[in-house]
Amino acid sequence: EISEGHGTIAMELLADARRRGSDLDVVAIPLGNGALLNGMARWIKAASPRTKVLGVCARGAPAMERSWRGRQIVQTAQADTLADGIAVRVPIAEAVADMQGQVDDVLLVADMHLVQAMRLVWLHAGLMLEPAGAVGVAALVAHPALFAGQQVATVLCGSNFGPQHVALVQG
Repeated sequence: EISEGHGTIAMELLADARRRGSDLDVVAIPLGNGALLNGMARWIKAASPRTKVLGVCARGAPAMERSWRGRQIVQTAQADTLADGIAVRVPIAEAVADMQGQVDDVLLVADMHLVQAMRLVWLHAGLMLEPAGAVGVAALVAHPALFAGQQVATVLCGSNFGPQHVALVQG
C-alpha cells in the first residue's frame, strides 16, 4: 500500500511534463528499501513505457544496487554514507524482486556528489534537503553525460537534516 501511494508521485510528474508539452525520458528516484522506487516505477512503466526509471543509491551503501544486479539478496556489513535515509545494509527480498522488469538501471553516487547536489538545490530552489532526498540531483552531477539532451525528473524529498548538513550546504 505504501508503494502504491508513492506511485501517485509518478502520476503527478508525468502529468506535469505532459502539461508542459513533453514526455520524460528519464526519472531518477532515491533507492532505499524500495517502496518509493517500486511504486513510482510501476506507474511510470504502465503510463510511459519508454521512460527510463533509474534508482539511485549512495556509493557507500550499495546493498540494493548489488542485490538488483545480482538478482539475489546481497547484504553489506556496513553502510558508510551521509545519506542515512537510504543507507540499506539488508535489502528486502520482495522489494528487490519488484524492481526486476520495472527499473532500467541503478546508479551509485559518492557523498561528494550528494553534498554538491544539496548545495545546488539550496542555491537554485531554496530547499534544504537531507542527503537521501538529493540523490537524484547527485546522479545528474555524477553522471552528466548519461542525462545530456534528455527530459529528466527526480524527486526532492526529506528534511531530516541536522547542523552538520546545514554546514555542508552552506560550505
